[in-house]
Amino acid sequence: MIGAEATADPAVGAAAALSLSGVDVVRGAGRVAAGIDLQVEAGTILALLGANGAGKSSLVQAIAGLLPVAAGTIAIAGTAVQDMPADRRARLGLGLAPEGRRVFPGMTVRDNLLAVCRAGRAARHERVASVYELFPQLAGKDRTLAWQLSGGQQQMLAIGRALMNLPRVLLLDEPTLGLAPAVVADLLERLTWVAGSGTAVLIAEQNAAVVSVAHRAAVMRVGRIVLADDAARLAAAPELIERAMLGA
Repeated sequence: MIGAEATADPAVGAAAALSLSGVDVVRGAGRVAAGIDLQVEAGTILALLGANGAGKSSLVQAIAGLLPVAAGTIAIAGTAVQDMPADRRARLGLGLAPEGRRVFPGMTVRDNLLAVCRAGRAARHERVASVYELFPQLAGKDRTLAWQLSGGQQQMLAIGRALMNLPRVLLLDEPTLGLAPAVVADLLERLTWVAGSGTAVLIAEQNAAVVSVAHRAAVMRVGRIVLADDAARLAAAPELIERAMLGA
């Protein structure tokens, strides 16, 4: 099973796979996230919930190095990365499956996966096989052009592509958007397998169903974290999530 190339040391005092402290994010002339404190441990899933416009996608882009950080610290396994370009963050172990999937439509499934992989020839093909183990539907579409896939298969491909370099941290931006409930349930189950391999997973979503597979959950509203707790406790009290998201 495909998983993290290097996970955080589980010893006491080891750094979290991903840590944000006092992070402010700027988009254009405005600040879209302020004072964000979050941690995601190796082998766990954090569900970052928020309505459209809450700031969660901007935060994910800032973690990935696609938006500037005005203040605060972003660290991958203890290494501060907030001033690093996106490619250096990726080499330190950050993987991103962006909103809208953004697969390469004119390339085959296999070529989409190989195009981003930095490993040697033998390892590249082993990792493709691991992605196909995680998402068996893609194995039968190996030579299919990405634009010919269903929405769910394209999302699997986007996630598989993000896993090709064995990230410590996997960022997922709205992975369930536009997918049928049965497809969502299957996708979320497979993300638990990814976390089980040692990868830290952050899922930014409007769909509160992701809390069911998370270890921790946080809710953003108007650029701030307004609720954070153990995911099981929040899953048992969905009204708390709804009130936090809507500002009631």
